[in-house]
Amino acid sequence: MENKKSELREFVHNLWVRSSYSFDEQAAQRDLDNIIDKIIAKNKISTLSDLLIYVTNYFQENIFNIHSKSRKGEYVRVRQIYCYMARQLFPRASLSIIAGIVRVNYDHATALHGIRTITNELDTDRLLRNDMERLFNKLEMITEDEAT
Repeated sequence: MENKKSELREFVHNLWVRSSYSFDEQAAQRDLDNIIDKIIAKNKISTLSDLLIYVTNYFQENIFNIHSKSRKGEYVRVRQIYCYMARQLFPRASLSIIAGIVRVNYDHATALHGIRTITNELDTDRLLRNDMERLFNKLEMITEDEAT
């Protein structure tokens, strides 16, 4: 856990140093990709932040877009899927905490709405059901690797 914190601190520090000159989104994205690669290489999803990175990586979305206030459908869908998976994998986590990982002003009611939306659509949307099965199956393989 301390290692993840130090990696994140290093990322934020590098981002801050670069932004004092001029913000380079491509460099920030490269740094973030390095962190994502390290998390995936360690095969660990033990926090809500790791889960958000895992979901955004699966859907090949930019995490900056997921954290933004944008209401574009593809970003909203990834947020909703994250909230649904967070609720399934971390049942003790409060909705406020789940919502806060996505975005600072993301309300717990919005997270609850996302969970309900995904739950209802799993019955009718075959593509969504396939994506969710792949996401959970991939997680199971990661968990099995940790156990061995």
